[in-house]
Amino acid sequence: TEFHKDRVVLGLIIAYLAGLGMYGIMGIMIDPPAFDSQFEYSQSAASERSVVSRADAVPAPTTGELVQNGSFEEPIVRAGSQFLTTVNGWVITWTNDRPRQMSLTRQPGVEVLAGYQGWKAAAGSQYVRMDSADLGGRAAATQSLVTLSQKVPTQVATEYTLTVYVAAQPKTAKAENQLLVQWNKQDVGLISLDGSKTTAPQWKKYSFTVTGTGTDELQLVGQGPENRAGMLVDQVSVLSLARTK
Repeated sequence: TEFHKDRVVLGLIIAYLAGLGMYGIMGIMIDPPAFDSQFEYSQSAASERSVVSRADAVPAPTTGELVQNGSFEEPIVRAGSQFLTTVNGWVITWTNDRPRQMSLTRQPGVEVLAGYQGWKAAAGSQYVRMDSADLGGRAAATQSLVTLSQKVPTQVATEYTLTVYVAAQPKTAKAENQLLVQWNKQDVGLISLDGSKTTAPQWKKYSFTVTGTGTDELQLVGQGPENRAGMLVDQVSVLSLARTK
């Protein structure tokens, strides 16, 4: 009899302990313990890094405005005129393999104007002269025609409107104010303007239709004699044709 009672008591104890074990398991399932905060931070940081990586992998946009710094507002130049060998978004080269009079820096550069002689830009406050002079030295020894180029991300077989605002340099002849517009080194337009009877830039808008190939190159090529009298250029743009209609 005593043995039987002992077995009953032992069974009750085992059942009780088993019940406690199930309760603990259910408690963990219902309200799991918090992990170490450092682990949570690491997980969050890893997630943020993966988002950044995905963002970095996103290709350049092929819609909206595709030209960078089309109004030549960066970098900001001092009032008047400044010869720059780097302009945000643009690659600067000499138009001629052997410029008649190269810059003092011996590097291709473009003259960025801001308030020069009171002249106004077509947009913003800055624009460029395609027959440039390094005014840091003797201007007569620094005149060079320049070409401005920029890679443009596009969609294959999609038509775009390429727009450029130009003005003849005041009090200069038509032969001195010429700009060749190219798309992938193919001519799309030659602009010539007479500024002989003007006293300030008379900005004119020119538009051309071009077709995207995936990655294209826009070139603005200064033309004419190298004598520091050249076409003024501002507000260069490439937009999807559907958007510009």
